[in-house]
Amino acid sequence: MPLVVSCRAVRDEGVSEYGRFPALSRVELERFFHLNDENRKLIADRRRDYNKLGFALRLVTVRFVGMFLPDPVDVPGEVIEYLAEQLEIADPTCVTSYLDRKPTRYEHQGQIIRAYDLTPFAEVEAELVAWIADQAWMTGDGVKALLTVAVAWLRERNALLPGINWNQLLTFVARMHQSWVVFVFWADHG
Repeated sequence: MPLVVSCRAVRDEGVSEYGRFPALSRVELERFFHLNDENRKLIADRRRDYNKLGFALRLVTVRFVGMFLPDPVDVPGEVIEYLAEQLEIADPTCVTSYLDRKPTRYEHQGQIIRAYDLTPFAEVEAELVAWIADQAWMTGDGVKALLTVAVAWLRERNALLPGINWNQLLTFVARMHQSWVVFVFWADHG
């Protein structure tokens, strides 16, 4: 089963939500941020509470938004509190210490990628570009539709979404779409 189980980028409100957390209900917290036995086993290897909580945040973030955030604690307070509750960590504010050592965050990111067999975006980018070009050619869909199917394509392959903002991703897809429109014009009129 793929780790990435939700991605707000594919919803209509995704324009402002790409790579960010929206307001979450208790039901959403329980659905998307529950730590199962496999998750807990990985987390248990951490010694300090702030590393356990930080690792858990990295894990649920990639599961919910499909990417690792540059600032791993830039999440709603209720997510931190819910994870701390599950991990029996009395002081959720300890997570701020997770930011002290950047290499630890990258080590944890790599461990999560390996544990859940995630594919970094860079490894599928060229294939995605070709696929988007084919979709633009065959369907004539606009940028938003192409972006939606691109996100779905990445999720089907258990690939991480690019860690960029919505405008950059939209620009990327728009350029791909525009280049194929120009190509088609010249192919027809050349």
